[in-house]
Amino acid sequence: MSRKRVYNYSHIGKNKKPYDSKITSLSGEANLNLDTYDKRNGRFVSRRRYGDDGSAQKDLDVADSHKKYDHAHDFKNGSRLFDRPLTKKERHELKKAKRKRSFFNDFNKK
Repeated sequence: MSRKRVYNYSHIGKNKKPYDSKITSLSGEANLNLDTYDKRNGRFVSRRRYGDDGSAQKDLDVADSHKKYDHAHDFKNGSRLFDRPLTKKERHELKKAKRKRSFFNDFNKK
């Protein structure tokens, strides 16, 4: 007898998988973003940006237990490169995504 695996992450975007998992695909619709949120508390976890050809270009991740600061990962030839600090533009985009979700959570609590 097999058990259904439960994941604690949900994705919002057109590239959403039919099931919720922490794993996001390396290809999707061109020029779109896929946001990942923690189901338990509704916090923003990461944003994956897809390029013109539909392949993953960049991951923007928030601080967690592994990295104590917000960071980005670039993709090269289908593989994710080492993390690096965010640029000013990426920092602004990440803050905007966090605020968007926190507003949504506050609205639903009322």
